[in-house]
Amino acid sequence: MIKIDGSFGEGGGQILRSSLSLSMLTKQSFEINNIRSGRSKPGLLRQHLTAVKAATQISNAKVEGDYIGSTTLKFFPQEIVSGKYEFKIGSAGSCMLVLQTVLPVLMLQESKSEIYLEGGTHNPMAPPFDFLDKTFLPILKKMGVDVNMKLLRPGFYPAGGGQVLVEINPCKTLNSVNIDSFGEINSIKPRVLFSNLPHQVVRRELSTIRKKLNLSFDDRDCTIETNALGPGNIVELEVETDQFNQCFYGFAFKGKKAELVAQNCIDQVKDYIACKAPVGEYLCDQLIIPMMYAKGHLLCSPLSMHSKTNIEVVKKFVDAKIVVEELNEQHTLLRFL
Repeated sequence: MIKIDGSFGEGGGQILRSSLSLSMLTKQSFEINNIRSGRSKPGLLRQHLTAVKAATQISNAKVEGDYIGSTTLKFFPQEIVSGKYEFKIGSAGSCMLVLQTVLPVLMLQESKSEIYLEGGTHNPMAPPFDFLDKTFLPILKKMGVDVNMKLLRPGFYPAGGGQVLVEINPCKTLNSVNIDSFGEINSIKPRVLFSNLPHQVVRRELSTIRKKLNLSFDDRDCTIETNALGPGNIVELEVETDQFNQCFYGFAFKGKKAELVAQNCIDQVKDYIACKAPVGEYLCDQLIIPMMYAKGHLLCSPLSMHSKTNIEVVKKFVDAKIVVEELNEQHTLLRFL
C-alpha cells in the first residue's frame, strides 16, 4: 500500500484528490494520514468526503475512514465503471473539485459517462465552472477528450445549490500536447456574473475594467444575472490569444468594494501579460495528471506549491518522468516524457 503524508507540501485537499485519481488510474491502494493538516479545519470536509464517495462509487472501491473530520483514509480501488452518476455535496463546497477527482479517470475509459453535480460552482478557493469550461477543457480536447459541461444553476458561497451536468466522451490514448508560446493577444473580454445584488455593483465593476484596461464594450453584452439560490458575484476577464484562452476571476464577498473585486482580476491579467508564460499557475496544477498520459511540454509561470506538491504525489503512484526546467525567474518548462 502506498503511504501518503497529507501534511507535506501545500498540505491541503489537493493531495487527497490527486491520490484518489492516481489510485484509480493505476489500481494501487493507498493510505493517507494527516489529511489537510495545513488547514484551519483539518480532516475531511463535505466536499472532500464527496470526492471520496465519488471515487468509491466509480471504482467499486473499499474504503476506511470516510467520514467528516477524518484525518486518515485507506482506499482500495477495483474496476472502473463508466456510466451515469450523481454527486451532491450538500453545502457550498466546490463540486468542480469533485469533478476534477473523477474526470482524469473517466476520460480514459472506453465508454462515455454523464455526471450530475450539485454544490458550489463559483468558489474563491477553487476553479470556477467557467475556468474549466473555457480554459481547461479546450486543452483536454487537444488531447482527444471531448467533455461538455452545462451550468444549470450557479452556486455561490455560502448558499451553494449550484447544478452542473457533465458529459465525458473518453479517449483511450491521449494526443501529445505542447504549449510553449504565449502568442498574440486577440482580445480581452470582460464578463460579470451576479445574483440577488443591485445592478449598480455590476456597473461599478465594469467601469473599473473599462478605465484600467482601456477597453471599449457595452455593459449589456458583459452582464449575466443568474437564478442562484443566494447572493453572489464574480468578475471574469478572458484573455484570448492565438494559442488558447486563459480566464481570470475576482470574487466578491460581503464588505468588499466592487472596484476592488474588479481590480483583483485586472491585476491577475496584467501579471499574466507581463510574464508571457502561456500556462498560468492554476492551469498548470490542473494539467499535471492529464499530461502524464498525454506527454509533451508546457511553458509555465513559476510553479506554485500546489503544482510542486502535485508532481510529488504523481511520483508516489507512477514511475513519472517529469522534468522541471527553471528557464528564468518568470518561466518554467515542464516536460512529460
